[in-house]
Amino acid sequence: MGLRITGGEGDNDTRLFAQYLAHDAFDILQPDVILAGGILVCKQISDMVRAFDKPVRMVPHGIHGLPLAGFLQVAAFSPTTNWQELVMTSPGMLPEETLAPGKRLLKNKDVFRIEDGYMSIPQGTGLGLEIDESALDHYRVRSEKGNSR
Repeated sequence: MGLRITGGEGDNDTRLFAQYLAHDAFDILQPDVILAGGILVCKQISDMVRAFDKPVRMVPHGIHGLPLAGFLQVAAFSPTTNWQELVMTSPGMLPEETLAPGKRLLKNKDVFRIEDGYMSIPQGTGLGLEIDESALDHYRVRSEKGNSR
């Protein structure tokens, strides 16, 4: 296979993705889970890719940090996805390094394990992230009266 063309990372209308599929615009559709409208919209896009029955892949657009949990859920349920793009950082950082700041806010710090080129998908309710409320205290903004906003 030659050079693959990707697109759709800035789009938030499923009709655009349908047009891309109808006109063979891309080899890889890359909805951004947040910009596209969430996990349900990405499920709809994944279903469209399957319905068009074309050799198109759906790969969630690159991300890092805690939002990666939702992107990995999308990658896991889509039969047309076999990888997840991560954001390239400058200066270059390993995925573990880009995830470290967000993981300080979690109770389950073992999420996003990377082993042999595969990243674990957080398990548990919701997106599988257990927020450590006491860790959030460091970031709370207090008004002059001392109340949290």
